[in-house]
Amino acid sequence: MDLIARRPARRRSFAEDLSRRLLRAVEHALAAETLAGRAGLLQRLDPRAKLVAGVALIVSGVLTHALGVVVGLFALALVLARRSGIALLRLFGPLWLSVLLFTGALALPALFVVPADPLAQLPVLGWTLTRQGAQSAALLVARALTSATLALLLVATTPWPQLQKALRTLGVPVVVVAILSMTQRYVFVLMHSAA
Repeated sequence: MDLIARRPARRRSFAEDLSRRLLRAVEHALAAETLAGRAGLLQRLDPRAKLVAGVALIVSGVLTHALGVVVGLFALALVLARRSGIALLRLFGPLWLSVLLFTGALALPALFVVPADPLAQLPVLGWTLTRQGAQSAALLVARALTSATLALLLVATTPWPQLQKALRTLGVPVVVVAILSMTQRYVFVLMHSAA
């Protein structure tokens, strides 16, 4: 009897795992759609103005070479998100984690490859960590994090049809808007079919 009581719990199958993840993705998309309909600071703005301002902030964050400016833009995005009624960790947490992992992996070599003033040396490998390398890596990660946050903030606070209309009004070619529309529609069709 003791052996029966200690049997391990049944592992979930691949299909169960997949359906659970797809359900979470659909719930996340529906939550984003209701978030865009709330009465928040960014939700009240005209979609064209949000699109122009969002693209301008993203471009300025990518083109600047000052880490302080990028951090300031990131702080501005956080303030705008809070004023728009967005739960920061729930919406941005998965995005931030993936951006930090991916961009961090790309930025890691810069810590040791950029020749400059040494900060420290790894004891086992003998690699030298440089000050300019650390600044370059921090700037790359901060740019990616800020750009992704601003882009998600724009998409999360604007209903998809209004965002498409704003793209068309600002002169984005019909083909590009149609491709974006079909991509969004078929992602949901595929998720629904897979579930």
